[in-house]
Amino acid sequence: MRHFFPWALVLAFIGCGTATTTTSNTDDAASLVDATAADSGGTTDVSAPDAVTADTGPADSGPVWVGGERKLSGAAYFFNATGVGAIEQQKDVTGATAYLLEFPDHTQALGPDGAFTFSGLPEGGEFTVAVVHPDYFPSLSPIIAIGKEDVKDVNFQVVTQLIAVYLGVLVGFDSNDPTQCQMVVTVTAHGDSQNLWWAPGEPGATVTTEPALTAEHGPYYFNTSVVPDKSLTETTSDGGVLIAGATPGIYTWTAHKAGTTFTSQRLKCVGGWLTNGVPPFGLLADK
Repeated sequence: MRHFFPWALVLAFIGCGTATTTTSNTDDAASLVDATAADSGGTTDVSAPDAVTADTGPADSGPVWVGGERKLSGAAYFFNATGVGAIEQQKDVTGATAYLLEFPDHTQALGPDGAFTFSGLPEGGEFTVAVVHPDYFPSLSPIIAIGKEDVKDVNFQVVTQLIAVYLGVLVGFDSNDPTQCQMVVTVTAHGDSQNLWWAPGEPGATVTTEPALTAEHGPYYFNTSVVPDKSLTETTSDGGVLIAGATPGIYTWTAHKAGTTFTSQRLKCVGGWLTNGVPPFGLLADK
C-alpha cells in the first residue's frame, strides 16, 4: 500500500475537534544547534551562495557560513483533515517556508508544488531542513550529509496541527510540549519504489535508537490502517514507526530483521517539532 504520513488516518478512529495552536519553535531549534553542533559528526561550517564573510567570530557564536557548490532539494506534501476520517492532500499551500535549521536566516518560500532548493552547500557539511506553516505541525528532515553529488528528494509529509494533537492523545504525549520531541521513520521495503515518498514498508522489522529510550516513548509500530498500535512489536507492511515525547538531541535509528540489512539514519530531535524520516531517507532495506 502507499505509505502516506502515518498520522494522516488517525482521525478515522477518533474524529475531529479543535486544533491547538503551536507557536514558532525557531528559538528552540537554535538552542539545540548550539548544544549539539559538536556531536553532528560532520562539518558545521556551511555557506550560502551570497555569503560575504568568513570571520569565525567568538567561539560560542555558532556555525559559520562557508561557501560550496552543492545543492539540496526536495518537496513538502501537505495533508489536511476535511472531515471525520477524510484526509486530503493540499496541492497549493501558500505561506509555507523552508529553511536550514542550522542557519535559520537562510529561508525561502516553498514553490506552488511544495518544492525547495538550497544552493551553495559544501561537501562534508551536514544540514537539517525545516518546513513551517502556521496551520501545520513544524517538521524537520533527517540530518543530510553533503557528498560529491547534489542531494535530491528530501521529502516531507506534513500534517495539520489538529492531526498532530490527536496523535499525541493517542499515544499519551502532548505534541506541543516544547521540552519534548517526536520522530517518525519509514522502514522501507527493497525495490524500485524506494526513492518515492510513498514507498511501501518492510514488514517484520524492529527498530532501536542510540541513545536508547525507555519503552514509554515507543517505538510504536503502525498497523495496516496506518495507526500506531501499542500491541505491535514489529513493523507491518506500512513500515511506519513513531517515537513520542523524547528528550531533544541527536538519535541514530537502526532497523533489524533476519536476512535483511538496512541503512541507518541520524535524526535531530527538537522540542515541539516532528522529525520526519520518509523515503528515500528512511531505513531502506537492502537484500
